[in-house]
Amino acid sequence: MAKGVRQLLPELVWGILSILLTFLLTRILIGSFVFAGTIDIHLHDTYYVVQRWLLLMPLFFFTTFSLFIIKTSIRKFSSTYNYWILLTSGIFLVWSLGFLINKLSQVATTGWSVYPPLTESGQQHFPVPQPDPISQTLTNFLLLVQLLILITTVFFAYRLGTSAQKQ
Repeated sequence: MAKGVRQLLPELVWGILSILLTFLLTRILIGSFVFAGTIDIHLHDTYYVVQRWLLLMPLFFFTTFSLFIIKTSIRKFSSTYNYWILLTSGIFLVWSLGFLINKLSQVATTGWSVYPPLTESGQQHFPVPQPDPISQTLTNFLLLVQLLILITTVFFAYRLGTSAQKQ
């Protein structure tokens, strides 16, 4: 039991480091406290209001995934705990990026405005929303990142399986 705790303690320290690094990156990128309200993003002529956890959650999983990939590569894939943390953070990162892709694809196809606008309630002909190229590009980029993370996660699952068979 004491051996398992000694092996798990460094992984917990790395997990806490990942949380602190995520808060630091959020502070640098957003410039305000992590849990306070929403993030207001102004792109060209569009104003986005996003809940902080929608950006904090993928950033945390990305930070954890990146730190443990580097740590596992340096240690030559020796610890089983690293594999499990990599698999868990990879799966949750793919899930959270899927959630972001879903939200961005809704913006890219329908826009943020509700049709028909309340000011034009008397008209029978409503304007067709045009696709937003920035949202489509960002959605495609996130889809590519999600695919790369999924391939990496499957690779680490394969490595975990082959190392378990050898033991």
